[in-house]
This record gives sequence, C-alpha cells and structure tokens, in this order.
Amino acid sequence: VSRHSARLKSAVSRNLDRSRQALRSAARALPLPDQLLALPRRGFDEYSARLARALETGTGRKRADLAAIRLNPALLSRLLRERRGAYAALSARVRPEPLGERLRSQTERLVQLATRMDRASRLTLDNRKRAVSEKSRLLSSLAYPAVLKRGYAIVSDATGNALMRAADVEPGAALSLQFADGTVGATADGPGGSASKPEKPARKRGDGGGQQSLF
Repeated sequence: VSRHSARLKSAVSRNLDRSRQALRSAARALPLPDQLLALPRRGFDEYSARLARALETGTGRKRADLAAIRLNPALLSRLLRERRGAYAALSARVRPEPLGERLRSQTERLVQLATRMDRASRLTLDNRKRAVSEKSRLLSSLAYPAVLKRGYAIVSDATGNALMRAADVEPGAALSLQFADGTVGATADGPGGSASKPEKPARKRGDGGGQQSLF
C-alpha cells in the first residue's frame, strides 16, 4: 500500500507539472488583450467619425428638402386624397366573411382537438390505473402476509425482534409465532438438531408393488 501510495503521489505530481507546462505554453501563445481589442477599437473609432459626418449630411439634406417643399392647400388636398385611396383599398380587402369562415374553421378544429385530448386523457388514465393495479397485485403477492398464507411463520423473541437462525434461540426463551390468521406464544425447549429421516418400512415380497421375483 505504501509503494502504491508513493507511486500515486508521484504520478499526480507529474500530471500536475505537465498540466502547468501546457498551461504556460498556451498562455504564451495567446495574444494580449490590447492586441485583441486593437482592431475593434480602430473600427469603432472609424464608425464614430463616419456616423457624425453622416448625421450632419443627412440633417442638411432633410433641411434642404423641407425648405424646397412649399405647403399649400392643394398639396395637402392631394396628400389627403392619396391617403383616403390607400385606406379605401385596404378596407375593401378586409371583409367580415373571410374572418367568420376562419373563425368557424378554427372553432371546429378546437372542438376536434378537445375531443382528442379527452380521449387521450382517459386512455392515459386507464393505462396508469392498470399499471398501478398490476403493481399493487405484485406487491400483495410479495408482501409477508401472502407468504404467511402459504404456510410460513415469523418467529420473534420477547422484544419483538425477528429471529432468523436457530442458533439465536436460547433454551426456555419465550417466542412469538406469527401465522397468517394470528399469533401464538411458544417456549423454546433447546437447540434444534437435524431431524432424522423416518425409516421406510421393509417391502414385503409378493405384495404386488414392484417387480415380481424371477425365481
């Protein structure tokens, strides 16, 4: 164990040294933060300068366009007619009939989905109930009351602890035998030995059971 422990410590130390060396090598290969940010910083400065010039140019162009436009009642009337024509075209496209048809279709679809959901829920619930019933029957068959009904008994001492071996029973100890239909008290009379097998009765000759004599 000491030899393996020393080898383990040496292996861990070598592994840490290799990891440190690899980390230092990777750190030397990585660029510095200033180098990484130099190109984005230069692009940001260029975009900032271009944005300022573009704002000035756009503002001057909009100011010139606004100065060139002369608002008068004729121009306002023309703009109003154009807006009214656009709104009229949109209102012709928006009608209640397609909306009602779509609403009825969606309602039918919703009813179908609700029906399918109810069937699926009932089927899932039935499957879960069937699984629970099967597990309950299996648990009942494996529980100790079912074992007791097959002719077994639970032997306990005076304190209620179950006894698993005959060696744990002392002579004269008070025992409790739990059967399927109740509990019976008993007293141990001594350690149990291997029961001798009853001798088979000698077979009589000519009794008809077995092969007849050949002589």
